[in-house]
Amino acid sequence: MTSHDSLDSSIKAPDVYNISTKTKCEILKELWDIDIHPEQYKRTLLDHDIYFSFYAKQCGLFLHESARHISARTHRDIVNIAKSLKESVPRDQLTANLKANLHVSKPTSNKDELVSASIHLTVSLLLMIEFYSLDYSFSGGEQFQWTEGSIKDCVGKHFKDPGDLAEKVKLEPAFNALNLVGIAGLEIEWTANLGDHLRLKDNDKTVAIFHYASFLECQDNRFASSQYEY
Repeated sequence: MTSHDSLDSSIKAPDVYNISTKTKCEILKELWDIDIHPEQYKRTLLDHDIYFSFYAKQCGLFLHESARHISARTHRDIVNIAKSLKESVPRDQLTANLKANLHVSKPTSNKDELVSASIHLTVSLLLMIEFYSLDYSFSGGEQFQWTEGSIKDCVGKHFKDPGDLAEKVKLEPAFNALNLVGIAGLEIEWTANLGDHLRLKDNDKTVAIFHYASFLECQDNRFASSQYEY
């Protein structure tokens, strides 16, 4: 019997509150090597439930139509794919590995579609970057295309290191989102897609700002001691 308080529980949770604290801690450990005891979860400086609201929403989007188009069924399926992503397994090899272990009830089932959706869901949960286009959902954000090589290579091509600037620029405290609206006349569109951060839209009248500060703080703390880089 599958425990409802573990990584083997279903990702078909309607909201963040249906994911147990124990499971959330296990997910954080597996995705980003963040070790939090369940008893300490609510007492950390970062509000991880903000991220898990996103996590639950993404799972809900991909599980539309009774999960007929995705192979992932449990949180363990997600973290296992995430492990391969962090190990820089090439896209074609990852796809082949998942298809080899995929058991479907109908011979006509499209394994490529099932596996691709699982990979895209996991990438979005791991990096908070859109790598997919759902037929029944339109975000209006920038969507990355990953067809070959590792996910690290794909992301690296987009987020290039600008190197050392000839002149160091120090922004004043007044340079904030509120003043972008009041002084520059820009509208702000809050986004959960890191790939859209600071993207200008609507003829440069709207700027997208990634607003999951707890996710960024989480990554900043992890990169200080982690061997993984994206």
